[in-house]
This record gives sequence, C-alpha cells and structure tokens, in this order.
Amino acid sequence: MPITANSPLPRITTLTLILCLFAVSCHDRYKHYRIDSNVMEPTLKVGRDVRVDREAYKHSLPVRWEVIVFKHPSNERTLSAMRVIGLPGETVFINESGLMIDGARVQMPKELQEIQYIPLRTRGTRFAVDSVFTIPANSYFVLGDNSGEASDSRVWGALPLDRIVGKVER
Repeated sequence: MPITANSPLPRITTLTLILCLFAVSCHDRYKHYRIDSNVMEPTLKVGRDVRVDREAYKHSLPVRWEVIVFKHPSNERTLSAMRVIGLPGETVFINESGLMIDGARVQMPKELQEIQYIPLRTRGTRFAVDSVFTIPANSYFVLGDNSGEASDSRVWGALPLDRIVGKVER
C-alpha cells in the first residue's frame, strides 16, 4: 500500500521519532547514583539511590540549601553529595552557636532544623574554629548534613562550579 498525504504513517513515524529523542535526552539529563557514605545522613541514607539532574545548572546557578553531586576535590573520580551553604562572594562563619553568613545568623529552613553544622577542631583544615571563610567567585561552600563525619568545605575549601555534576532531585 503506498503512503499518501492522508496516510497516518508519516504522523506515527514522526511521533515515534520525537518520543525516541525525548527518551534519549531524558536519559542523558538524569542519572541515578547510590549514596555510599554517611555524610548526608539523616537526609540521604547510605545505600539510597538518588536521581541527579545533570542539566540543572546549565541555565541557572546552585542556590543555598540545594543538595548537589560533585567531583570531589581530592579525587575527580569520586562523586560526593552535599548541601550548598554559601554562595560566591559570601563569608561563612561556624561556631557552637550556629552558622553565620555575611555576619548574620542563618535561619535554617524548617525541614533542616534538626541538622546542626559544627565547626572543626582539627589541625590542617582550611576552616578552623572561629575562622571566617570568604568564598571565591564561581565557587560554593558545601557541607555534609552529618558534619561530624564529613570532609567538606571546612576541610578542603570552596567547591568550584565546574566540579558540580548536578542537583539531587527529591
């Protein structure tokens, strides 16, 4: 049977092609990762699979409180998940009474009020007790929600934007 202008075959073929392209683009955009450390507990438990939007920051920048996946500064092959706390140009200060950004006490979002970010008391860190850290341009200050266990910006400094893989979807 020949294909005519009134035949549904061209429309079906076009629709199939569009659906295939959409499926491929979604596959490239989203990727699943397994949480393999306790640094984001209680938010992300060890063994949990998370979906990461790898294009979330293609046209926008990370915002405070988002959980991101990034290439760890000490090993590019290692991916880590942590929360964005400080933005480019801000100053961060952590002490026993809490988190301060640009000299003002930070009010934690309701869903994060059980999390307490603590200062480090170890030598050899970039962010020691009672020190202020200024975040460079195109970089972010990230912390693990389980800050007693996390090696994060308190240890290795600001995270450059180009190391961010994507945003964890909830």
